[in-house]
Amino acid sequence: MIVAGLQVFEEIDFIIPCLKSCCDIFDQVVVFEGSWETTAKIKGKRSSDGTIEEIEKLCERYDNLELIFYNGKHQVDHRYAIWNHCKKYKPDWYLQGDGDEIFHEKDGTNIKNILSSYGPLKSLAPQHYLFWNDLNHYEIWNTAGARFFNVSNLDFNKVSIANCNNMNYDGKRFERNITDNFFIYHPSYVKNENRQILKIKHRTQDDKREFPHRLMEGKMHREGRGKEWIDTLNIMKNEDLPKYLQEHI
Repeated sequence: MIVAGLQVFEEIDFIIPCLKSCCDIFDQVVVFEGSWETTAKIKGKRSSDGTIEEIEKLCERYDNLELIFYNGKHQVDHRYAIWNHCKKYKPDWYLQGDGDEIFHEKDGTNIKNILSSYGPLKSLAPQHYLFWNDLNHYEIWNTAGARFFNVSNLDFNKVSIANCNNMNYDGKRFERNITDNFFIYHPSYVKNENRQILKIKHRTQDDKREFPHRLMEGKMHREGRGKEWIDTLNIMKNEDLPKYLQEHI
């Protein structure tokens, strides 16, 4: 049993391909919609961009999709609340994800095979195709944490959230393993300009330091890089994207 727990807020740009890809691959997908305290002060508690309506439509299509409304203090609080809810499904693997992470349909069986090679207390950090400003320019990127956690045959009461991308068991961190046997397609910096501005504002407050990346003429640029940086990125052909993203272009 693979259960995905996703936190989302103002995700209209890619919530449809994200949830379609997850629902087609994983056994259960739980979406917690809502902002945490700093974001709520900027944008309110509920998504107002059509995210909720699109999730509700997909709930009618997918029996394995559940929508929960929640507002907590911060991201770790949200991660904990999602995990605490998902425990009822008794997962073997738990995916701690976001509303802008998409899986390729060709990887469905492959993901399950790769996960089966890792035992309890192991976590898996897939490489990401991190896209910038469109769905063609990307870099290979990986979060400092992980996405998949093997919780099979564990006492769920001893499983806790370490931070926004890590989990602990009885106070000990799950062992992190990086894989490039499958990728997460991550269009975080392809979202609409208002969503990018929101991210910059709330991350600056949450991290208590200025968000490093910049919006320049409506485009996101990595910290310290000029306009020419985009031309140095890898290029992905449209036909190599997941069908969920091809349909979204």
